[in-house]
Amino acid sequence: MNAILQAAAESGSVTDFLVATAVLFSLPLVVLLLGRLFEQFF
Repeated sequence: MNAILQAAAESGSVTDFLVATAVLFSLPLVVLLLGRLFEQFF
């Protein structure tokens, strides 16, 4: 996680930083959605 933020900061690209943060924040939501889908089917 810190490696991604450091890489984005070193590149100096704001878009890379926003993409990295968006991915980090969306991962837990994706896991929760997949968990609910598995609960419904199994």
